[in-house]
Amino acid sequence: MVRRGQPTDVRLNAWTFAKGRLNVHQREEMLLGLHHGMSVRAIAQALGHAPSMVTKKLVGNGGRGSYCLWPSHQRVRIGTKRPNAAELCSSAWS
Repeated sequence: MVRRGQPTDVRLNAWTFAKGRLNVHQREEMLLGLHHGMSVRAIAQALGHAPSMVTKKLVGNGGRGSYCLWPSHQRVRIGTKRPNAAELCSSAWS
């Protein structure tokens, strides 16, 4: 419960991406490159990543013609929540 006048420690978007992964700005650059007709290699070079990674992201998130920025980013965010339930259950490893 938060009382009036008391400071709150609320972090609305505390999730950070892992090093070497695409952040939301890079995903936006990838989407803009697609709209401008850039090749996968050119997009990868602009992002500083391998073309195979850009291809993997495109194929996994709708393909070149229907890539959507926000659903793909949310899918990654939901998939990286911690701790995993299996790690909390000690009987899972016995």
